[in-house]
Amino acid sequence: MFRMEGINLHFRFVRRYGMKQQDIRITTSCEIDLTDHERVAISGLLQHSFEQYPAGKIYFPQPPHFRVLGWSGDQLIGHLGGMIREVAVGNRRLLIMGVCDLCVDPAMHRQRWASILLDRLESLAAANGIQYVVAISREMDFFQDRGFQSIDPRCIWLAYLDGRSLGLYRRHLGGDIHVKCLSTGGWPDGELDLLGPMF
Repeated sequence: MFRMEGINLHFRFVRRYGMKQQDIRITTSCEIDLTDHERVAISGLLQHSFEQYPAGKIYFPQPPHFRVLGWSGDQLIGHLGGMIREVAVGNRRLLIMGVCDLCVDPAMHRQRWASILLDRLESLAAANGIQYVVAISREMDFFQDRGFQSIDPRCIWLAYLDGRSLGLYRRHLGGDIHVKCLSTGGWPDGELDLLGPMF
């Protein structure tokens, strides 16, 4: 069973990032437990952060399993969706935690909120024995600065448009896949099959 027990987030983040304690509130919620207030706040931040995000949606293309949210009072200033899934690399199956829709309110940029949310996701992965965190993003420098390796294997995924499947795509993504191993060993070589849509 996936464990999301709380840790002393205020103490940990205040010490690591030098922030004021009253400025920090991190919540972690399973998707089915989101409140109406959280859903409205997530929708607003996603629309504000991603120019072509589908209106009225809080996920694309599939809902994540949980959300890590950063708050200042009642204002949502940071969002990260987490998805647990199995992928295939060559002839191996790997259980990964995928990073979905990581974003921070532009007014709060350069205050390390994205790093705080990503650290929380990595802690959840490690606590649940998940060895790999994977992000698909063009923000290569951000992820490399946080210990991720950018890779460019041929990738297979289920593509779709407007709610209709288009079939399997097979192509390289030009280094937009970033992986971090949370245990000994590294990411194996081979074609990456996402066994479903991108996240």
